[in-house]
Amino acid sequence: MPSAGRGSANAICAASMLIWAVGFPIGDQMLQQFAPLPLTALRMSLAAAFLVPIWVLAEGWRNVRRIDWPRALFIGGIGFGLGSFLLTFAQNRTDGVTVSVVAAAMPVAGIALECLFDGRRLSLRLVAGLCLGLIGGTVAYMSGLGSMQIGLGAVAALVSLTLFCWGSRATVLGLRGHSPLGQTAATFVGAAAVTAFAVVAQGDLAATTRAIAALDADRVVLLATYGIATIGLSQLLWIVSVSRIGVGAASMHINAAPFYVMLIVWSLGGVWSWAHAAGALIVLTGVLLIQPPARILARSG
Repeated sequence: MPSAGRGSANAICAASMLIWAVGFPIGDQMLQQFAPLPLTALRMSLAAAFLVPIWVLAEGWRNVRRIDWPRALFIGGIGFGLGSFLLTFAQNRTDGVTVSVVAAAMPVAGIALECLFDGRRLSLRLVAGLCLGLIGGTVAYMSGLGSMQIGLGAVAALVSLTLFCWGSRATVLGLRGHSPLGQTAATFVGAAAVTAFAVVAQGDLAATTRAIAALDADRVVLLATYGIATIGLSQLLWIVSVSRIGVGAASMHINAAPFYVMLIVWSLGGVWSWAHAAGALIVLTGVLLIQPPARILARSG
């Protein structure tokens, strides 16, 4: 890829991470009114409702019908539906800044997948980067460690980012031949379907309906932003960047999310946490060590 094209892809990825990071403080607010599973279902449904009409208008029903729907629904349901629920669950057990710092270790999952499926060699430099990523995430949340719930939140965040990384890779490779818009919209249909079914199966539909009815105008705007912008638009930009530079290189940009969240929370009057900042710095060091020099997906194509 020409340097100009790679530069624009990296800029798109950075924009995706910035928009995505805004979702963490909003998520903290919305979790005061919704349980993690219904909130996830609402978020995925809003993202799908935003993207699918744009996809139909931009590309027509023919492209919508010809996509591999079973694969798209599976990838979306597991990678983004279950993955998003676990991330929301983790945030409910901790906080947005903590979860975003743990999520900054996503390149660890990305590199592990590349070693398993793309033949990437496990070098000393790579091992050192992986260890720093895990240590950084641990330092970030240990400052608030006081109960088992915090530990469960951290585990859920790590599993979530692994699923998200797998889902992003599977979206680009498994749904190739379709535009990033189509790939993103189709997988969010799967995510919305799986999480909505889980809400109904759990018997939370009535309580969720009452919570929605109780939303005031400000919370409606927050919820719309949470679903349409911080996951719908963010994911579209993310898939665009993954399709251009590969999931390995794109995942490196997530290390900026903790700093974005920290600045957002701090600007809103929150307390600056040096433990979170130290964890983010360690994660940054780790992801710089494991940054691949070339596009991994080119070898797996």
